[in-house]
Amino acid sequence: MATIRKPTYTKPLPTDAKPFTRNGKQFAKIKHKGRTITCPVTKDGRKLRVETDEWWVRYKDASGKWREEKGYTDKTLTDELRVRIEARVAQERDAATDPIKAHKLRPIGEHLEAFQQHLAAKENTPKHVAETVNQVQRIIAECGMKTLADLTAGAVESFLKELRSRGKRGGSIATSNHYLVAAKRFAGWLVRDRRMKESPLAHLSALNTRVDRRHDRRAISIDEFGRLVKAAECGRVVESVAGADRAVLYILAAWTGYRRAEMASLTAESFDLDSPLPSVRILAGYAKNRRADTVPLHSMLVERLRGWLAGKGDVEPGEPVFALRSPSGHWRKTFKMMQRDLAAARATWIGEAMEAGDAEEAARREASDFLTYQNEDGLFADFHANRHTFISNLGKAGVPLAMGQKLARHHDPKLTSNVYTHLDLRDKLAAIELLPAPPEANGSNGSAEQTFPQPSHSFPHGQSLLGTVGHGTGKAGSNGNSTQPVKIERLGTPRHAKSQVETSGLEPPTFGMQIRCSPS
Repeated sequence: MATIRKPTYTKPLPTDAKPFTRNGKQFAKIKHKGRTITCPVTKDGRKLRVETDEWWVRYKDASGKWREEKGYTDKTLTDELRVRIEARVAQERDAATDPIKAHKLRPIGEHLEAFQQHLAAKENTPKHVAETVNQVQRIIAECGMKTLADLTAGAVESFLKELRSRGKRGGSIATSNHYLVAAKRFAGWLVRDRRMKESPLAHLSALNTRVDRRHDRRAISIDEFGRLVKAAECGRVVESVAGADRAVLYILAAWTGYRRAEMASLTAESFDLDSPLPSVRILAGYAKNRRADTVPLHSMLVERLRGWLAGKGDVEPGEPVFALRSPSGHWRKTFKMMQRDLAAARATWIGEAMEAGDAEEAARREASDFLTYQNEDGLFADFHANRHTFISNLGKAGVPLAMGQKLARHHDPKLTSNVYTHLDLRDKLAAIELLPAPPEANGSNGSAEQTFPQPSHSFPHGQSLLGTVGHGTGKAGSNGNSTQPVKIERLGTPRHAKSQVETSGLEPPTFGMQIRCSPS
């Protein structure tokens, strides 16, 4: 139980003091701070015992030790302080037996520092750790959070809404979702580390990014890619990277799906071109999924890489073969490389029609979005679009979803099929042609058994894309692509039994499909 009192201190008996005796005890009247007070005299009669002006609170802390805390000159205010101290000591006693309550009293910044150490200990990349912590730190700062009690769903939702409402300078829905993921990850860690009983953000869900996409990529068509590589080969140095190196950079990215950081990590030792199964390997420290991974190489790509590496001369062991970082460690702007080479390829493509004297064709090409960095649908052909091209071409080649997911190194097959696989109208037409023929109109009642005939229209992207690199494909159609499809053999032809027909495309069909009639 806390009490309040006025402690005393001693001071010499002044010469103008008026001593007297009361009930056998000595006292003296003195002038003190403009007023007359009565104070006890010590036994030797030389000093006075004077009370302090302020009241003090005496209490036992959570460990049982006596403490004193200075109060106010007003007794009522000091008594209110006593009540607050008693409540605080009670909380500290509870916190001593309940670690969660103890964590609630600590500044939220201390928890964030521990969270940062946790992320680093999990061997996340420094970039990922910094981005996650910075996002949480921004939420804490802008919401004015001091302790974990301030970490509420309402505060985070208000921050995200404000972030999205800042116009072009603000964040897209995708950016807002990234902040939410970081905050929920922080809150989830607080629960797992027994710093909170439950996450206050667990019920918050991400918003639909499709209504606010600002930088979606597209797959690059065969004809576009061939012209892009040819333009790079003949182009000037861009971002300190020579044209020949950019050409190989684009091809390797579009035939392995490697990201920029993964491409930047490749050295001469990363390539195994002389084994029966030629491949390229990235180390776990550079992969986004933090796993070492090996991707087989196309036979025609192997020959190109062998010649390109030989042309680079003696490369120091461990030295990157693509100079995608400056000497100071900053990233080269790969999007600028793509912009320049696409613009050069487009200018050449339009110039071909002008040189042929076909003004109408030249005008049509000028009005199209063929070889543009951003097409009419707002989709970009930046460096990461090469990864979209790789995964889309797997789908167009009839690669099963499971294999496509493994080659793309995705944890979620939905990401492989829904985000990275781009199919145009001609690809959809090729799929429609795989359906059985509809009943004929010459008296057929449609009761005959329907079969899946060999389609007359084969997938336009079924040929080896490497065979077109650096070469045009003839006069372009409406979108600049070749109008001559390449015939390919597919499982399901008369040469194969039905049991040999494999799953096609990144969205597998159901085996044993037949014409089904609606009960209505």
